Amino acid sequence: MNAESAEKEPGFRQTPSGFGYLILEGRVLAGTPCHEKPFAPATLRPESGLSMPSAAPSSPSVRRLPLPTSFGGVAAVAEGPGWWLFAWQLAFALATAIVFLWAFDVAWARGIERAIGSLPDEARIQNGILEWGGTQSMILHQGPFVSFVVDPEGRREDGLATDITVSLESDRVAIRSFLGWASIRYPVTLRIPLTRVYLTSAVTAWKVPFFLALGGTVVAALLVSWLALSLAYGLVVWFGAIVLGRPVPFRIARRLAGASLLPGSVLMVSAIALYATRQMGLIGFLVVAPLHIVVGWIYCAGGWTRLRRCGGDMDGPSENPFGSPPRARGPSPEVPAASNPFQPQE
Repeated sequence: MNAESAEKEPGFRQTPSGFGYLILEGRVLAGTPCHEKPFAPATLRPESGLSMPSAAPSSPSVRRLPLPTSFGGVAAVAEGPGWWLFAWQLAFALATAIVFLWAFDVAWARGIERAIGSLPDEARIQNGILEWGGTQSMILHQGPFVSFVVDPEGRREDGLATDITVSLESDRVAIRSFLGWASIRYPVTLRIPLTRVYLTSAVTAWKVPFFLALGGTVVAALLVSWLALSLAYGLVVWFGAIVLGRPVPFRIARRLAGASLLPGSVLMVSAIALYATRQMGLIGFLVVAPLHIVVGWIYCAGGWTRLRRCGGDMDGPSENPFGSPPRARGPSPEVPAASNPFQPQE
């Protein structure tokens, strides 16, 4: 092939001055300046026109863990993998246990330690009787949350300006709240020294193991209760969805019910923190306690309305109502080749 014929071959040419031109069917079609580096050659097909280089395949999208604090987040957790719900339940249970232990330490544990520091050197409960060495009542500790009083005669007149009052009487322990008094007799077989040295050493030795056991109990109790409630609530959601004509599989209904309980737990944890910081009273805390169940049902209903599809395969892609109708399966008809706009007319 001589130089003249090579110059007329279809393709891209670049002059020494940096000016490129395109040749097709022996004719110069277009030119463009190229200063940085030459263009990548593209495959030319005279029968179908210029072909563009194929785009690189996009990487698959990563599914992020949704936050179950909104209707859409609850629905996304319900439609996602099963470990999404368990991961959030475990995280919420751990956070609840931490806040609960802190509130217990603020409201009760510190008061118990101060009350122990006020005990005498000789006192005990033996054979179901308090051996105190006197009949005069004594306030061991009085705080905003709890008070501890020794009242051998059972007058119940001291330590009443708190949420809870614990009174050690001659043959029983009495507990007072805004609901009134309740008492429990000492077991006859109970023998416990009520001395400052003995109880201080016992509290020091067992405080950390007690808190660890209490925190583990809170986490386990929450996980078990959420599992039981999700099964019970899931049945209600599953049956209600069928009645309303928008059925969902039971596994999705159960996950939806389990995820809807988490926002209610946030409300309950917030109430515990507010009570421990004295921003909320005991009566307000007891009012909020049942409300967190109502919040769970609200999120359950709202999350059900945000499900991608109600009925059928929840994991499959949803149908596009604006798309074209599906084509019948079979061999695709031959598409005539596109005419070349640069081909000379015969």
